[in-house]
Amino acid sequence: MIETDQGIFTGGSNNLGDLPFHLGAVFSFTDGANFPPVNPNFSGSKFTYPFIADLTSAMFLKLGVGAVRDVMLVQNTAWAFSLLIVFEGFVRRITENRLAARMAAFFLFFSGGLGFIAFLGDYWAQGVGFFEFLGHLPKDYTINDQFRWGNSLVTLFLTQRSLLLGMPITVIVLAGIWKIYIS
Repeated sequence: MIETDQGIFTGGSNNLGDLPFHLGAVFSFTDGANFPPVNPNFSGSKFTYPFIADLTSAMFLKLGVGAVRDVMLVQNTAWAFSLLIVFEGFVRRITENRLAARMAAFFLFFSGGLGFIAFLGDYWAQGVGFFEFLGHLPKDYTINDQFRWGNSLVTLFLTQRSLLLGMPITVIVLAGIWKIYIS
């Protein structure tokens, strides 16, 4: 999320609908006294979307931890790394192979296409810093005219905050089931 004088922007086209929804949910908790939760978009309707990720963001905002952009960035980054670590450990436990576990974690985050190859090529050709390049992407690297495979990092983990929170928990539960199964 990029905040300027002109408004709030997002670097990924896949986040154009999700970001306003999540911001609306977060601010419905901080400013709208939305507890017990109701849908912030449809007055009086039950909130059927998994809202815990947005509720925790709202709690951090109420505590004065930082701006909404910073809170969401830190949360999403922490959840992404926790998924990476938990998933790698899960695959290592099942396969008993460290290389397979590392490759599986890599493919989980960069699956869906080879857009990251074009991304890296353009990044190296630009000759600017990584975050400078990331803030001014010249094109969408996951979905283009030649193929339409959305990269899981951009189409799922960046946009679906509840998935990013729930997936590590699910992998931990599956690891526990696996432990029971093999014993």
